[in-house]
Amino acid sequence: MSLFTEINAKMQGRVALLSEEEAAALVDMVKGAGDHIDLGTLWGGTAILAALAKRAGGFAGHIYTVDYMQGGYWNTGDPSVGMQKPTEAAIHANLARFGVADLVTVIKANTYPWPVPERVQPVSVLIDCDHSYEGCLRDWEKVRSLKPLYVAFHDYNAKTHPGVARVVDEIRKEDEEYAFFKQAGTLIVFQHLPSAPAWEVPDTIKAAPGKIWGLPVVEVEDMPAPFKAPTKFPVKPARKAPAKVKRYA
Repeated sequence: MSLFTEINAKMQGRVALLSEEEAAALVDMVKGAGDHIDLGTLWGGTAILAALAKRAGGFAGHIYTVDYMQGGYWNTGDPSVGMQKPTEAAIHANLARFGVADLVTVIKANTYPWPVPERVQPVSVLIDCDHSYEGCLRDWEKVRSLKPLYVAFHDYNAKTHPGVARVVDEIRKEDEEYAFFKQAGTLIVFQHLPSAPAWEVPDTIKAAPGKIWGLPVVEVEDMPAPFKAPTKFPVKPARKAPAKVKRYA
């Protein structure tokens, strides 16, 4: 039995993912040492899933789950579980039922201003909270500043959640630090790209800054950032053009 199936069978409410495929992608994302943050809690299912995955793999790390606990299904009831309304008490009862209360911190707050302690530097984040464009973008901008290795967005569906889809599409087209990693159902995962390694200047260049290997140098000012370190490059001397030879008829 998968963790997704086990949790859904035993918890009050449900895991707020749509399929085994989405759950497996989230499990893969949190497999590793380091903290994880859920933006959006509902019944606490994804936080439990992340905690159990870390425990099963022997990975150190704490789970933080953030939710304002107002509006949406908190007021109307969750149609996937007979219109039951999630509550903070139900979340804590679910955590205790799976023995992960010590691994998960529930934060009842809006995501703006940022409520997670500044000392927390997550390696993975799931964004599944405010589904409006403005709210989702604000969450992304804050999460991006923390530079986690993985960031996942849930409910990528242009018809039902156009705000989320717009943010995700903009990241895929424009972001230079995060690249598309995988998609599982409506779950989109981005991975932080590694920084370019520092360029070490050879001793031979340090010793003779005016020339490199006996060749004159040319100054280069407008290079892209990853190539900015070496500002002088060797240039071979131009060959002289051969003298023109007059030809006579």
